[in-house]
Amino acid sequence: MPRAATRSDVFNAVAEHQRRRILTLLRSGPRPVNGLARALGIAQPRVSKHLRVLRDVGLVRVQDEGRQRFYELDAEGLRPIHEWVGGFEQFWSGSFDRLNAYVKTLQSMEDRVMSEDVQSTADREVRVSRLIEGRRELVYAAFTEVRHLAHWFGPDGCSTTTRVFDFRPGGVWEFTMHGPDGTDYPNRIDWRVIVPGERIEYTQGARADDPEAFETTVTFESRDGGTMVTLRSVFRTKAQRDRVVERYGAVEGAHQTLGRLAAYIASEEWTP
Repeated sequence: MPRAATRSDVFNAVAEHQRRRILTLLRSGPRPVNGLARALGIAQPRVSKHLRVLRDVGLVRVQDEGRQRFYELDAEGLRPIHEWVGGFEQFWSGSFDRLNAYVKTLQSMEDRVMSEDVQSTADREVRVSRLIEGRRELVYAAFTEVRHLAHWFGPDGCSTTTRVFDFRPGGVWEFTMHGPDGTDYPNRIDWRVIVPGERIEYTQGARADDPEAFETTVTFESRDGGTMVTLRSVFRTKAQRDRVVERYGAVEGAHQTLGRLAAYIASEEWTP
């Protein structure tokens, strides 16, 4: 028997793995098509075709904001799949109970490890947060596109000149930061972990294999109509951390950097 047309059948629509990935990405909030293309690592025209299929079967909807269109999940369209799958619950309810108990055990172990890790790094880290006006996907874009980073990255009075920018796990950002007094500071960021819209982890130093390189985690959390951005940098030793705080004003510099990000997103220069 021939399969129903994809454009009228939600089951066929989600059978394609890239469309399932799009739906997963949209669970965290609306995204523009270029943001989806970057996260998926595929060409924008292909993403647009997938979005048209998902719109036709009622799984996504579109909202216009200025000159840009944002796609958001319409989970109601998944009801036929939910109702069909629901008929099989009796076969796995017991397994799910066992799985839930196992997950809780793992979560308890993870929480304990994370607690121990925080305690062990407390005297080696710099942590600052700021609530920034703007949806999480927009603030995240400002952190992940070099055209935006050039406007705000760094403390007050600083600017950057980029030589290489490859935003992906294993990619690098090589740039020179120009200080207010004209001093140039070479920088290299190695992107390690990228969870689109939620978290970025990277190593930053003056060059590859820099013994003074430090680890930074940036998290993005939707809160109070804006986005809470937290920077957590962990240094190799307490002495290194104290040195960058006292000699280079690392804490104040981090606050200034987030302040410049907030000002940029609120300015007329900002174009998503």
